[in-house]
Amino acid sequence: SLNEAERLREDPELSKNALPLLRDAYLNVGNVHDFREEFDKAVKCYMRGIGESQWNSLAQSTFQSALGAVYLRAKQFELASDVILSAISTKKAKKCDDPAIKADIGAAYFNLAQVRAGQTNFKAALKALKHAERYGYNCNYAELKDNYNKQAAQKSQLDELQHQLKHAGDNEHEAILTQIADIYQELSMFEEEAKSVIELAGIREEKVEGGANARKEIAEMYGRIGEALTKAKRGGSAVLWHKKEIKIYRELKLQECEATATNNLANALDEAKKPLEEVIKTYERALELDPELRRSVLNNMFLTLCSQETSLTKSQEEKK
Repeated sequence: SLNEAERLREDPELSKNALPLLRDAYLNVGNVHDFREEFDKAVKCYMRGIGESQWNSLAQSTFQSALGAVYLRAKQFELASDVILSAISTKKAKKCDDPAIKADIGAAYFNLAQVRAGQTNFKAALKALKHAERYGYNCNYAELKDNYNKQAAQKSQLDELQHQLKHAGDNEHEAILTQIADIYQELSMFEEEAKSVIELAGIREEKVEGGANARKEIAEMYGRIGEALTKAKRGGSAVLWHKKEIKIYRELKLQECEATATNNLANALDEAKKPLEEVIKTYERALELDPELRRSVLNNMFLTLCSQETSLTKSQEEKK
């Protein structure tokens, strides 16, 4: 265990023998925290492992690769890039034919490709993917290459649309902004999607004359903003937009629309870590409004309960 390894580390006579055990403990405990998405704790373990590997460059590069993977999952792409490139450089400097080292380099390049894609630098992502393939990393390269090429084309289109937006007249502005929001959605850039739709909603609000159809369209925009923010892990902000959406549907007496919005509100409440009772009551309200949503709502409730149970287990373990 980590505690036992650190105890041995403090014993001058045993510390040299304890060092490999300590490194293994940092790596294994870090992996557990990473699996649980406790990224801060995983980072601490891997950083301590790097500190205990100053005279062992290969061990240090192993921790750097693990740290880079954590930063990738946490969407901290700049930090991920730095440590992954350092790990690759260290392992390549060994210039040996050890299959394990080659496999590690391939995995690091694969993670680097995902980092570059997260930075929307798809040309660099394809280059990193080519290196991963060269080092024997096993994945569906054809599918990934097609996906990156498609995203690269979308990014080019996005850049062009943003340029057009700067010079667009009032009539063109809304249409271009709609296209931009759609591309952000396809690129999984959800916070940027939300910002674009917020601007669109503002334009529509200025034009609205109180008609039911126009108000319904604005409510749909509020709902899209809420869903995008939930996906961007900004549940608290998403809640506010879904409540605005629900208010309009309720005033227009659109019960099925209100039910769907209420289901999405519950998702946002869950993402915002609101009390379980509040989240479940909101799902139940969605079911009351539209029993046809039963499958979707029950699935969301199940995921929420699983998530809450995991959080409770973590809390109990920390108290111990």
